[in-house]
Amino acid sequence: MTGLLVALVGGLVWVGFHGSADLATFLVGAVVSTAAAWATRIAWRGGLPLARLPRAVALCGQILFWFTVDLVVANAWQLRLVLSPRLRVRPQWVHFTTRLEHPATREILGVLISLTPGTVTEEMRGEEVVIHVLDETPGEDHVAAIRSRYEAPLAQLEAL
Repeated sequence: MTGLLVALVGGLVWVGFHGSADLATFLVGAVVSTAAAWATRIAWRGGLPLARLPRAVALCGQILFWFTVDLVVANAWQLRLVLSPRLRVRPQWVHFTTRLEHPATREILGVLISLTPGTVTEEMRGEEVVIHVLDETPGEDHVAAIRSRYEAPLAQLEAL
């Protein structure tokens, strides 16, 4: 409940600072404030020394950057599929083993995958991850992209 309150107040404060009352601005504020509250709570509990906090924030920023890039690209790709005269999709199941150790971090990985249009995390059994890709792009290695953009920074966060 406290996390929801932090996100709500953070989103409203961000809207106030930004001067634009739209949903995107509110969501950015909610995400930033929740991430900041989470990072400082870990630091205050002694789970993360304050000296490592800048590294944790940088890793979260890296994940957020790649998620934003993937979100824009996936939305454009989905729009192209929907607006094309003939719907030509090549769905595919992708299986891979994650290197993440903690279940909570694995769940974050699954959520990041599912929030990107055209992909859904179908199942997570321990270290095994099964995702569904709506349209397989020839030559694109989804597992390599997931590993470099999300799994590697999440693993570094686990190690902090």
